[in-house]
Amino acid sequence: TAADSARRSSRAAATPAKAAAKPAPPPTASKPKAQESLVSYSDVDDELVSIFLEEAEELVDGCENSLQRWNNNNSDTESVMDLQRQLHTLKGGARMADLAPIGNLSHSLESLIIAVNDGQLPFTRDMSHVLHEAMDRLSDMLARVKVRKPIPTAENLIAHIEGLRRGESVTPPSKAPDA
Repeated sequence: TAADSARRSSRAAATPAKAAAKPAPPPTASKPKAQESLVSYSDVDDELVSIFLEEAEELVDGCENSLQRWNNNNSDTESVMDLQRQLHTLKGGARMADLAPIGNLSHSLESLIIAVNDGQLPFTRDMSHVLHEAMDRLSDMLARVKVRKPIPTAENLIAHIEGLRRGESVTPPSKAPDA
């Protein structure tokens, strides 16, 4: 677009003087993957984020414990309900704190758990791996929020989870590098 061209032109005009002093960042510095973007904190309420973080770390720990119990006993409906409740609470807190990437990933996970709990999908080893990967991603996102680094949107992982929820055979996404 014209706006993109104007930005590139203004950057190009400002860059030569700085180029000798500082090397250009690698192309992946602003985006961990081509399809994912980073979300920053320009419009978030810092107090809400701090309150959210206090609860979120406990919720993610609880999710991981519930998931481990469910892995050990696939018929443990209490651990499934705990996992679903914790994800629901995490989603709501993230959205209240205006941290959409965490809310969106939590929502996707919650929807997948509901589908399994309602008997629409079987709980499989592959699904367990994706759930663990998603919990790791949520932990990484929280760590980034804690130090106010931009967080990736996790669009690829969400697309994978949504494919599983629809019963599709989908290729797992590769891990996004740290940005």
